Amino acid sequence: MTPRQLLGVFLGAGLIAAIAAFATVEYFSTDKQATPGPQAARPNVVLISVDTLRPDHLSLYGYPRKTSPFIDEFFREGEIWENVYAAEASTAPSIASILTGRMPQRHGVRLFYQRLGAEIPTLADLLGEHGYETAAIVSNVVLTAEAMGLDERFDHYDDFVDEREGARPIWERRASRTTDAALDWLSDHADSVRPLFLWVHYIDPHGPYRAPEDKPVEYNHEGRREIDPSRIPPYTRLANDPGDALLYIDRYDEEIAYTDREIGRLLDAWAEASLVTNTIFVLTSDHGESMTDAYRYFSHGFDIAESVMRVPLAVRRPGGSAVRLTSAVSSMDIMPSILSWLALPIPAELEGFPLGERPAEAPVPLEATNRREQARAAIVGNVKWIVRRDDKGVVRHRSLNEIPSLAPTTKSLPTKESRTEDWPENTATKALAQWIEEDNYPALIGRRENPGRKINAPKVAPGRSDREIEGLRALGYVE
Repeated sequence: MTPRQLLGVFLGAGLIAAIAAFATVEYFSTDKQATPGPQAARPNVVLISVDTLRPDHLSLYGYPRKTSPFIDEFFREGEIWENVYAAEASTAPSIASILTGRMPQRHGVRLFYQRLGAEIPTLADLLGEHGYETAAIVSNVVLTAEAMGLDERFDHYDDFVDEREGARPIWERRASRTTDAALDWLSDHADSVRPLFLWVHYIDPHGPYRAPEDKPVEYNHEGRREIDPSRIPPYTRLANDPGDALLYIDRYDEEIAYTDREIGRLLDAWAEASLVTNTIFVLTSDHGESMTDAYRYFSHGFDIAESVMRVPLAVRRPGGSAVRLTSAVSSMDIMPSILSWLALPIPAELEGFPLGERPAEAPVPLEATNRREQARAAIVGNVKWIVRRDDKGVVRHRSLNEIPSLAPTTKSLPTKESRTEDWPENTATKALAQWIEEDNYPALIGRRENPGRKINAPKVAPGRSDREIEGLRALGYVE
């Protein structure tokens, strides 16, 4: 049962594969044969997602450091949503929700390396059916064709992650090269007779926080905030001073400023191609980062804390206005919003609503699912109702949090002492009970529906010379 149905009850109603030397993984990108379409009449669409980006670390949202000057200027006349929640606390399921307008249990991507089922339409599919030329440029290994199968949904899918993350054998691509890839595609399609849909995903603010040497700013702090390094994931832990929280914040902010510069380069190119006035731009993130606001420091994926689940959402579109909006919305609302702005049909089965049209009683769902535990929440008014289950599906904890940034609720709440025992029946708790009843957790942990594949070596773009591949090998980037 979808939130719309629940609400009714509550209210009473390819390129050739290129194989790097000594690598055992097939590397490929999909570049489908374009089908002739109508003259571009509808606006273009640019969706920019930035991995692990907290809105409260963007100067666009009032952060005192000028971390996002290019984003600030570009979206100055746009719609800024203040209370936006990711559908899930990790990249793959969250991105699937952004692209499908559905909760993770509806689209089926619950863990890393699960493919999105062919029966679930994405924004790219629907826009493609209406004549759009579609492209994706991604930089996170969990979004590669092997991992999720999203390449099948786009005319062009560039997922060549060939740079090592750090200590782990995880492959990614820095922001400058991700922008380069997007600009290469744009240069070939700026004069297309078909409207364009471009999705670009940047990974840089994701740990380990290590901006390149040519980053636009270096931040330094005064004083020291001592923390326990054992609560920081090893891959993120700083070697030079692992116990100073302020140092991590400096490095994280530098990653944001670097990504902002590269987003600015992409947006400038769009302007130089005279495409800005007829384009819908959407900037968001897959999830935030805990910093020191949760038990696990500088992390995500395990919790539904505000720091992990709140994400930015900035929109600049034809006919839009400069406004800041404070109602609670979901990242699932992005897909139906774009369809609405384009005057295209919105599938009835979506859990997302067009922005500004989510009824006050419709819960905003949040989820963090992994092999050890599952946390789920529903936000109604200014209250987040939370249920935590173990890996056997047994409810271990129920609680609620009031969210200061949202308008106060007029409904009475259980006292702090009775929150886990005195669970009232209301829109949020009914929705949570329904979602849990229909969920296949923890069965999905063992069954792993629609399995994808993790690549174990860099995914090298076609056209790399032997010398370039040899250089990657010398750096330990090619197996």
